[in-house]
Amino acid sequence: MTPQLRRAPARSQSRRIRRVFAAVAAAVLLSGASAGLARAQGEVDLRLFRPSLTFTGIGTTKADFSDEDIDGDFRSANLSVLANIPLGPAHLDTEGGVIGWQPMLLIGAGATDQTFELPGVDREPRLYNGSVNGSLLLISSKPNIHFISIGASFAEEEETVSDPDIRGSAIYFGTYRKSDAWTFIYGGAYSFVYGRGLLLPAFGIIWTPNRNWTLSGVFPFGWRLSQKLGETTFLNYVVWVSGQRYGFENDGTFAVPGEFRSDKVYERVREQHLGAELELGRGKPFSFLVQGGIAVARRLAFTPIESRGGGIESPPDALVDDAIDPAPYLRLSVRVPLGRSVIDEMRAREKQVAEP
Repeated sequence: MTPQLRRAPARSQSRRIRRVFAAVAAAVLLSGASAGLARAQGEVDLRLFRPSLTFTGIGTTKADFSDEDIDGDFRSANLSVLANIPLGPAHLDTEGGVIGWQPMLLIGAGATDQTFELPGVDREPRLYNGSVNGSLLLISSKPNIHFISIGASFAEEEETVSDPDIRGSAIYFGTYRKSDAWTFIYGGAYSFVYGRGLLLPAFGIIWTPNRNWTLSGVFPFGWRLSQKLGETTFLNYVVWVSGQRYGFENDGTFAVPGEFRSDKVYERVREQHLGAELELGRGKPFSFLVQGGIAVARRLAFTPIESRGGGIESPPDALVDDAIDPAPYLRLSVRVPLGRSVIDEMRAREKQVAEP
């Protein structure tokens, strides 16, 4: 991938590229902050400025429903993949307000197996979700990052996936770099991370007090405290929220009021995670992440769908709405780059400029 770059004096160009590196570093940290949003809308990980695949698996052990009147339990396991495909070469420009930009196509897909027992409902459904987003990454001369992503997604049970409800997907994140230690994050997203479609504002920080510690986070999606153990090894302490809204075939299981569709309902799930993560090989051809912790604030609900085509953004009373006890979880991820990144190209360019 060869960037398109206009010439500038070597000394000025070298300074510009170093400033671009600072912006890229901010984006790398921002990726951790948006982890919660990633799991709901298709993983948007800003450290992946390259053709790449990311495989992620997460499993949660069996736990009881919190309601003492319900003699049932719940467990789930998920496998997902993200393909990050740059559309054409990276564009680097040492003049003007925007000094770098890259269009991208993000394609995500996932499958979730659930097992749960509720009064009158004993199911082991398989649920599918997918998303396609056109995205644009901009690096301004401050330097700051601007990430814009617009597309569509779906989430359905295996019985309804042949006729999915298509919904919009939109994300914007920006950074304001105050100093070497402080970067502020702002933006918003239309997300199902809380089990229903919500337009959520996003505010956060990236704080790097020294070379070994970084705190990054975006409210209300997730936070990460990262400790550097080696050049490519990090220990991350994480808090993140995940959720989804799935179309679910009713087939007579739920008694639905007459003004709502009787053939289909929405399953809404959400939970928060408290965990620790070992990250190996950051910046290398392959990186591995192992995360373990406890899932808390868990909830499962079923809600009818309005016949006139509305959603659950203004839902009636849920048909079922129950809390689930906390449970341990394990998450494994593998990132596989398929080509040179923008960062690689910048480093090569800086080396060329620095040579006499």
